[in-house]
Amino acid sequence: MRSSVRILLDLQHTPGAAITATEISVLQQLGLPARVVRDLLDEVHMFDDDRTPAIVGWLDTRVDHLPDQMRSEIGVWFDIMHAGSTTAPRRRPRDQVTIRLYARWFLPTLTRWAATGTTSLRTITRDDVIVALAVEGINRHGTGLALRSLFGVLKARRLVFVNPTARISTGADTDKPKTPADLALIDAALNDPNSARAAVAALAIYHGLNTGQLRNIRLIDLYDRRLHIGTRTIPLAAPVHGRIDAYLADRARRWPRAINPHLFIHFRNHQRLEPVGGRWMKTTVDYPGGVNALRRDRILHEAEATGGDTRRLCDLFGLSITAASKFTDTVNHPDLDN
Repeated sequence: MRSSVRILLDLQHTPGAAITATEISVLQQLGLPARVVRDLLDEVHMFDDDRTPAIVGWLDTRVDHLPDQMRSEIGVWFDIMHAGSTTAPRRRPRDQVTIRLYARWFLPTLTRWAATGTTSLRTITRDDVIVALAVEGINRHGTGLALRSLFGVLKARRLVFVNPTARISTGADTDKPKTPADLALIDAALNDPNSARAAVAALAIYHGLNTGQLRNIRLIDLYDRRLHIGTRTIPLAAPVHGRIDAYLADRARRWPRAINPHLFIHFRNHQRLEPVGGRWMKTTVDYPGGVNALRRDRILHEAEATGGDTRRLCDLFGLSITAASKFTDTVNHPDLDN
């Protein structure tokens, strides 16, 4: 590691400047570890990623059949979603997973519009959107969200005259049912001999953590039998603390020289600084609907136990009032009556 960093510093034209990914690629030619060095430099804010993001090529291949003007409009949306905007209306960059998901949702609709002779999204009307959302077999909720994002950006940049998705209901998100989970499956996850699965399940089941929060827990976030996430301090339930202790013992035995600061690691990233991916989290918990299904069940149980106390849900799980109300609405729902 030290020799790799020394080589990069010797090759620098401007001492003290950030080191680019192109410069780090020299290490691969010398048979030295490049990814670990890149992670380290990124951690201390000395890494300049000058590579072309993979998502750029991914999107280009999926819009090349669309008219030029439509591709240009999608490009504006992508640039704002990917890099954000510091000019009004300001926007924060979105995760690449979100961008891919939105693109997958709206591209079939844009392809159908292009097939009927549409060359620019400026000509799309409210009626066009309503018809598009009524097409059989599409994810109405997802397509509606994606089109709203697309036209929202274009309207803010004055590339369309009106936002044709305004005040159009996209329906409920049917992928997130608010119904009780299977207790047998929950018990199996909590008592699994795989300590990683038991620890992940316990944190989701007892404390309602979501996938992103679980992935990004660091070892330093756990002390005094409490978990610290942002401004929240969560006293760990005894069953959760025991399962985390068991996992940490396995972690130390399997990877005694791990440098990864995150709680959950695996054999590929224990010598890196990056968190585990969503795919690892999904396959590890091995539960229908994944971690977020366990989280939803925990919040639903709290809503039932407190008689629909919205403030309690907000405080316990970091929810907004709108998000909490979706769970409190299930209290005394006829489908949940015995």
